[in-house]
Amino acid sequence: MEKDRSCQYDNLQVRDGPLASSPLLGQYCGINYPQKLTSTGTDLYLRFHSDESENEIGFNITYTIHDPIRKSIFTFRLC
Repeated sequence: MEKDRSCQYDNLQVRDGPLASSPLLGQYCGINYPQKLTSTGTDLYLRFHSDESENEIGFNITYTIHDPIRKSIFTFRLC
């Protein structure tokens, strides 16, 4: 992803739920990303946007499902 502070060119949106209209947890780009996100339910909606002006290596997502409390924790690194 491009390393732009505004995230206007390449970005990853993470929403707390199964739909594009679910509450936005955050929008992340090459220099803006969290270490961990926790959903309030069993679904997260991810939307990757790219303007195709630069080719980078993309992003990496690692997730863990915590069954006893039925919450998912996603950690990811934007490359």
